Amino acid sequence: MISGTLVNNTNPAVSLGITGSDNSSTAIPVPTGTINIGVYATDGVTCPGCLNPQGGSTLTYALSYTLPASVFKGVVLSIYLPVVANATSLTSFTSQTPSSSIPPLGSSWQGPSDTFYSSRTPNSQLVPTMTTSSGSNSIQFSFGAYNDSNVPSTVIQILFSVSIRGVQIPDLYQLVAVASSTEAAGFPSTSSVSTAVAAPVLSTFRKYLVASVYGATTTPIPGLTFSSGSSSCPGFTGTTNINTYT
Repeated sequence: MISGTLVNNTNPAVSLGITGSDNSSTAIPVPTGTINIGVYATDGVTCPGCLNPQGGSTLTYALSYTLPASVFKGVVLSIYLPVVANATSLTSFTSQTPSSSIPPLGSSWQGPSDTFYSSRTPNSQLVPTMTTSSGSNSIQFSFGAYNDSNVPSTVIQILFSVSIRGVQIPDLYQLVAVASSTEAAGFPSTSSVSTAVAAPVLSTFRKYLVASVYGATTTPIPGLTFSSGSSSCPGFTGTTNINTYT
């Protein structure tokens, strides 16, 4: 609040004996970015169309950070992986022209939706500091300060590939990854994505094994054979009986 005493316009030394105050205020919001994470590929196949991951799979995520203006300071993008994923399997970041190519296991680079990298070259070709933590099973990409108010909204996108541990995972177990962003001056943002572990699918069908009349002698259909199997899992070697459905 501001308060004061009114004085004579021509002679400020003369007080008019009137006091006044003003408690008005204004606020200017600081624009900050928003984060998003999604599954980009599984075992080298881009989504949609990718298969559900399983133990031993390579999972590729797409991490995006949308900037309302290309001005920021101390941006940190953090990803907390599901427990069966291995954050420390990510070992490198390669700064390059944005690409839709899938990074191999352990690698990361700019994704196809990245518009920040080429917005004001070479200044915008920032290389983030990448760190991983086995304790929190997390990954961080840290950017320094950048100021180019002449460039409108841009997107930072990073593709990175990590491994799913080769352990037994329950069918349809949900792999949840959570991403968060912080800036030195601004509000945090969070995003999450969930993908299910692959599950076996049982396919059944009905087929006539014999051509017969109930109670009559069965006649096998020509060409119907059973796999011989293997030593650990022998194939079917018996006979079928239509009368007892066995």
